[in-house]
Amino acid sequence: MKFSDCKCGSNKFNLNMKGKLICQACGAEFKPFGAEHHKVIKPDGFHFFWAIFTPHFIERLTERVPDADIEDVLKIAAHIERKAKRNKFQCTRWNNKHIIWKYRYNERRKRLELEFVSIVPMNKFTEILDNGYYIKDVQFVEIDFSEELKCEKKKKIRIKKKK
Repeated sequence: MKFSDCKCGSNKFNLNMKGKLICQACGAEFKPFGAEHHKVIKPDGFHFFWAIFTPHFIERLTERVPDADIEDVLKIAAHIERKAKRNKFQCTRWNNKHIIWKYRYNERRKRLELEFVSIVPMNKFTEILDNGYYIKDVQFVEIDFSEELKCEKKKKIRIKKKK
């Protein structure tokens, strides 16, 4: 995976005193191997979670599902979040592939994150990442992406006051 352009489209960078690449056009720090973070609003319009796309996932997305992009995955993220269980690797069918994710609470950033890990062929449930980490014990979850998401209203609990 090779990143050669900044988000603004420029490919000219300067090296600063701290050893970081700075874009000449916009002045932003260039992070070639950082994950992408996207805020996803739940159907109720108030609550949200963060969708994290790892560099490994982005590479597999462009390689194995060339007609899809991150926007397509963001559209199904709310469906996935609804069925996901915390701190477990899970997968489901999407575009004739298995998409693997992990839903967790990030203690350091104090937020819920749906981390998309990889995309694998239909006959596999495991994946070996670039750093040698082996993902096993992946739980399969059946998700219907065609169903419309609705806001679930919580019932109010009334407490009777004692006289």
